[in-house]
Amino acid sequence: MGKILKIIGAIVLIVAVAVVLGGLLGPKSFKTERSVVIQAPRHLIFTQIADYRNWPKWSPWYDLDTNCRYDYFGTQGQADAGYRWQGNDKAGQGEMLTIEIAEDMRLVSRIHFVKPFESVAHATFSLDSAADGATKVTWGFANDIPFLMRPMMLFVNMEKMIGADYEKGLARLKKVCEAAPGNTEAAVMTVELPARTYIAYRTETSTDSAGALFPRWMPKVYSYLQAHKLEMDGPPAGLYYTWDTAHKKTDMAVAIPVKKADKGQGDYQVVTIPATRAVMAKYYGPYNEKMAETHSMLNAYITDQKMKKKGLAIESYVTDPATEKDPAKVETDIYYPIE
Repeated sequence: MGKILKIIGAIVLIVAVAVVLGGLLGPKSFKTERSVVIQAPRHLIFTQIADYRNWPKWSPWYDLDTNCRYDYFGTQGQADAGYRWQGNDKAGQGEMLTIEIAEDMRLVSRIHFVKPFESVAHATFSLDSAADGATKVTWGFANDIPFLMRPMMLFVNMEKMIGADYEKGLARLKKVCEAAPGNTEAAVMTVELPARTYIAYRTETSTDSAGALFPRWMPKVYSYLQAHKLEMDGPPAGLYYTWDTAHKKTDMAVAIPVKKADKGQGDYQVVTIPATRAVMAKYYGPYNEKMAETHSMLNAYITDQKMKKKGLAIESYVTDPATEKDPAKVETDIYYPIE
């Protein structure tokens, strides 16, 4: 019996020495990064990354467990937003949290792995301009390796393992962004829409005639603001209360936001939209059928996420096509308020 105990003790000692030596010799930290060039505007790519609810479209890890549970929290696209996951043995369990964000430029997330091994890592996305309007996206990973895990790292090729996942994810991100209608699918996100007051000309008309209302009535609304000394509070907009495709009818308004207005006169009314959450996308391009595709895509997103719309749809015309000669750079922000 004593001999057996001596053997067991020797084995334990050897293992302990091996662990200590492995801890001393194994890597204390690990860093890697991968890059890809995407033919899409920087903002569209960034919002695809910053809103974690978009990750199922391109993240390489969603393949590990199709039944994995995800719990999203915080205001997506802002600091302190994140998600928790709990899946099978491959997916594990953990939490990802945005700890640093510079819009359209950089996002840093802290990843707390709970299972199968507890550790903390940081992922960084950096976006830089590339040739011909493209965007270079660099995805980095860094973590400190706990002492007891360092021996295992001597036999695991982390560079190959994580690098392959990052390459796969970036390739999917590129495909999603470049294939989206008008490069807008990548930009779907939930935002906090501040309260707005508009001076508006509202009417019912055919969907075919809706576009013609803007060059006719927008100058008149602007003249009304000047005559009544009202200060603009943002870009002009289209407010869509209804859009009946089947009967080709719409209830809509040509509108300009103002800082303050008590009441309208004649053809012009005051429209106040309280602060609310909204699903939005930035559309780049001329006012044609692709903008309708963006509306359809936003409606599909709301349905997929089991959200409920409230009120009207808003098109905010950020770029004046009269001054921007390149139609591909004309920006329209589209909002759908949700409950």
